[in-house]
Amino acid sequence: MISDKEGTILTIENVILLKGAIRSQSLSQVLSPSQLLSPDQIADIRLAASKMHGADRRAFQAEMTLKYCRGSARLSETVFGWKRQTVALGLEEKRTGIICVGAQSGFSGRKRWEEQQPMAAEVLRQERRISCSTGPNL
Repeated sequence: MISDKEGTILTIENVILLKGAIRSQSLSQVLSPSQLLSPDQIADIRLAASKMHGADRRAFQAEMTLKYCRGSARLSETVFGWKRQTVALGLEEKRTGIICVGAQSGFSGRKRWEEQQPMAAEVLRQERRISCSTGPNL
């Protein structure tokens, strides 16, 4: 429970006094995520994200950012320790429905099959030349 200066208990949908104007807001809009979540809960969310990879991780981070950080990638960086660029990408993927795929496999430094097995590649190239030079048999 949270109380104001006069000792009145504030609930989630109470009317709160902000800068002299009375507004109806939920406490989740006023309090920071670190005040809403315990350190154990934050650690559990971070652990869950660390077990995921790629688009699944970004989708999870985007969901947690929307739920606890009002959709702010910067705030999720502060609260959860996630890179805000990754969270921002996850939020955009969620908004558009388009999943971004990296070119990691193409540029990872792994040699192509033809470079790893040059003799087998040459045999296949010769077979292809022979079958192309004889023409199609109809």
